[in-house]
Amino acid sequence: MVRPLSDAATLTRKLGFARVEGLADALELIGQPCVVFDDRARALTINAPADRLIGAMLDVKTRTLALGDPVSQARFDLLLKSASDASLRSAQRPAVAALRDRYGSRHIVRAIGLRGWARYAFTGARALLIFEATPPSPAKALSLLRIAFGLTAAEARLAMQLCSGVSVAGAAARLGITRATARSALRTIFSKTDTHRQGELIALLAQCIQSRRIGLKARNSRRPTPSPLFCALRR
Repeated sequence: MVRPLSDAATLTRKLGFARVEGLADALELIGQPCVVFDDRARALTINAPADRLIGAMLDVKTRTLALGDPVSQARFDLLLKSASDASLRSAQRPAVAALRDRYGSRHIVRAIGLRGWARYAFTGARALLIFEATPPSPAKALSLLRIAFGLTAAEARLAMQLCSGVSVAGAAARLGITRATARSALRTIFSKTDTHRQGELIALLAQCIQSRRIGLKARNSRRPTPSPLFCALRR
């Protein structure tokens, strides 16, 4: 009787880990960085976007996150603990904190408690942490758009206004130009970005800013290859 129970527990645990890794993989498909931690603040699984963002700060031996900033580290520890608090579960919403890493980059981190659907499977999974780097400054965003598409400074400023959700007329008013000038600049932007509609343009520019920002962070952290912990956890 003992052996069947042991086999069942082992199988359940493996299925639990498969479910946890499946969650991380699903978020990876939409480019969302995430890490699953256990109740000892150890990483159980990490997806590739998260590895590019914070892989350099995960200790391969202890599987813990070392931000390098004492204040942010304390916030992270509290955030992780709060993910399994009864108050968080009853509120049914993630806890959120703004953290700064050892490279000076800021991240918005959301912690979602996994108590319930993951705990019963003997995985030890307690929290799903979703990492979002804060948006680049307006000056950096303008620079990224100019480099990526060859926009002039005026065209990049107009594109940024449109990305903020204002109309062409509203953007013209904010920039102090005529509507005709704005429309003419927009046609040039369409040509340079190979887009045809404003919604298509906004989606492309937002994607460009996001991907370039992640790329810059990856280069700044000097992690062009997967981190040792990522390789160990995802074997």
